[in-house]
Amino acid sequence: MRVLVTGAAGMLGSRLVKRLLEQGVGGRAVTAMDLFDAFPCAPPDAPSVEIRTFQGDIADAAISERLAASKPDFVFHLASIVSGEAETNFDLG
Repeated sequence: MRVLVTGAAGMLGSRLVKRLLEQGVGGRAVTAMDLFDAFPCAPPDAPSVEIRTFQGDIADAAISERLAASKPDFVFHLASIVSGEAETNFDLG
């Protein structure tokens, strides 16, 4: 099963990635994982899982199309602008 996690470099995303690798989803093991963030993602050590990392702007249509092209079975969308940054840059938030 292929899983896509956006916001994978963040606190929640990195913890979710670890949990998915340990427990899978709905009793199914994760065999492939795409990790996306605006910042570099360090792939976890999981030799039996195909892990690809992507970096960029989630609002870029070309990036979104590339992420969707792998046809993930599950998408965990955690990419966001958190409150502190959104408050200082209202347009970005």
